[in-house]
Amino acid sequence: MIRCLKSILPAVVLLCLPASGTASDWEAIPSGTQETLGKVFFTGPLIGFITGDHGTLLATLDGGKTWTPRELPFQEDLMSAWFTDARTGFLCGSHGLILRSNDSGRTWDSLPTPADILLNDIAFPSAGTGFAVGEGESLLVSRDSGTTWRTQAMPSVALPPGKTLVFPTASDGYLISISNMFRTRDAGLTWTQTGFSPGSAYLYEAYFFGPDTGFIADVTFGGLLGTTDGMQSYRSILPTQIKRIHFLDRKIGYATNGGDKCYRTEDGGESWSVDSSFNRRTWGTLQVTDLASSGDRAVILVGEKGLIARKEEDSGPSTALAGKPARSGIPSGRRGSFRADGRRNLRTPFQAPFPDAVQE
Repeated sequence: MIRCLKSILPAVVLLCLPASGTASDWEAIPSGTQETLGKVFFTGPLIGFITGDHGTLLATLDGGKTWTPRELPFQEDLMSAWFTDARTGFLCGSHGLILRSNDSGRTWDSLPTPADILLNDIAFPSAGTGFAVGEGESLLVSRDSGTTWRTQAMPSVALPPGKTLVFPTASDGYLISISNMFRTRDAGLTWTQTGFSPGSAYLYEAYFFGPDTGFIADVTFGGLLGTTDGMQSYRSILPTQIKRIHFLDRKIGYATNGGDKCYRTEDGGESWSVDSSFNRRTWGTLQVTDLASSGDRAVILVGEKGLIARKEEDSGPSTALAGKPARSGIPSGRRGSFRADGRRNLRTPFQAPFPDAVQE
C-alpha cells in the first residue's frame, strides 16, 4: 500500500530534473511483422505473448529478448490476451472473436460468442469467471471457465466502447470505457458507475495496487490520475496526456503518452521523472499501444508497425505484486466509486500519497 500523507496536497508542479535509477536503455527488438501490435501478457518470468492486427500473435521464451510468430487460422485483429494458468489462455478481437488454448498457446480454437463486435480486452478474475468488453452497450461474461459466453447488461447509462478490464482482486474489478468507469465488488455480478460522466474525460487504462488505491490514464484534463479511495475522489498526479501505465513492483513504474514521452517512478507513484533513456528516434513517430513487464524485471513496450522495445531494470530486491502475471494492465495486488448522483466535486484535491511535484 502506498504511504498516505496527512495533509491535503497542493497542485502538481512539473519540474525539469533528470531521472535517476539503475535501469538500462531502451532496446528496439525485431518483431518480424509490420502489423500494429496490441496487448502483452506474460504467463511467467520468461514466456509471453503479444497480440496484433490481422491474426498476429507473437511469443517469447526468453523474457522478451526475442519474439517469434505463432501461426493462426484467423485473420481477425487480435486485441488482448489472458492466461488463467500456464496452459489455458484466451485471445479476443474483432467480430466478437474469442479463442482458447489448452496447450500453452501452441494451438487455438474459436469459441461461440453472442455479439459480432470488436472486443478490446478480456480478463479472468478467477479461473472459472471471465469477461470481455468492447463496442456496444453490453459486457460478455463466462461463468464456466470460458467455454460459453453471454451478454450481461450494464447500468442504464450510455456505455461508450469499453477499453480495459481491471481486477485487483477476484471480486473487485473495474471496467474502463473511454468516458465512464464502472466498478464491481461481487466478481462482476453487478456493476455501478463510478462517477466519470460521458464527455468529462477520455480514459485509456488503469493500474490498481488493491481494491481502492491506483492510477487511471486520462488523455484529457487530468493526465495521470491517482486515487486512494476507489475513485470517490482523485487528483491529477502527472498533468500531461497519459495513455499507458504499468508497474513492475510496488515501487518501479512507467507511464507513457503513447508517443514521445515516457515517465518513470521509483517510489510507487509518489513522484515521476522523465525517462531520459526513452529515445523516440529509435522508432521514429510510431505510436506505443501497450506497456508491460516480464518476470525477469524487463519493461516491454509495443506499438505500430511491429514496434517492440525492451528495457531491463536492476535485479535488486523486488517488492513484487502478488497475483496475476504482469501484462498490459495490472498484476493483482494491479488496474473505485464516485457518487453516481454527480453532486460531488470530483476534481478537488484529496488526502493522497502523491507529492506536490512531478520531476521532469
